[in-house]
Amino acid sequence: QITAIRNFIHQGVDYIVLAPTTEDGWDTVLAEAKAAGIPVIIIDRMIDSSLATGDTGDQHFTSWIGSDFQRQGDAAVQWLEKQFGEQPLRIIHLQGNYGSSAQVGRTTSLEKGLDRNPHWTLVARDSGDFTQAKGQELVEAYLASGLDFNVIFAENDNMAYGAIDALKNAGITPGEDVIIVSFDANRRALEMVMNGEINFDVECNPLHGPRVQAVIEQLERGETPPRFTFVDETSFDADSLTQQIIDSRGY
Repeated sequence: QITAIRNFIHQGVDYIVLAPTTEDGWDTVLAEAKAAGIPVIIIDRMIDSSLATGDTGDQHFTSWIGSDFQRQGDAAVQWLEKQFGEQPLRIIHLQGNYGSSAQVGRTTSLEKGLDRNPHWTLVARDSGDFTQAKGQELVEAYLASGLDFNVIFAENDNMAYGAIDALKNAGITPGEDVIIVSFDANRRALEMVMNGEINFDVECNPLHGPRVQAVIEQLERGETPPRFTFVDETSFDADSLTQQIIDSRGY
């Protein structure tokens, strides 16, 4: 991504829109874009940059548009607390790519949930790289080892799909024998919420394009767009979801 941004700078583009794969390592290239007078609009994930904060003259990206990943994680943890109260939970945690904003925010929420719920036990944690194949591989390994668990906290739908396949292959009913909590709320995942295989899914709204367009139009008019824009998001379980809601969604 850094190489691509430098190529864009050399090409003299008008705007750069960046969806960073990790939070770290952006200081130098952001400074180069600023020196070239090219606004950088960051979408989806946040960056961790010493040049991203401070007075206007020190800000090396123009605008950020995306999700509050810790708020997403908080919604999932609060649902578990509300649904299961003081019941003991033995949790497998499938993390996303280490260092990504989604992984950091959602992991932070679960850590806080574990701290305030002594009857919760984290029995396994590993990165599934946000992929279905790795999610399935990890859960198959946990099952083969005889690990005792009753909750899978998957940091995205793809890993949840893999986990569900692993459970089914082992004769375990997802959503009943093991509670599945996930993130993204893709159409396929919401259908799985409807049929009871996923118990709770938190939306991660990917429709950033119109918001990017609005920011660029503001800049073209000489206006100052919002520095940070959090997208509207919700969450779903079988009690709140209908087929009409699924059919009305844009993704």
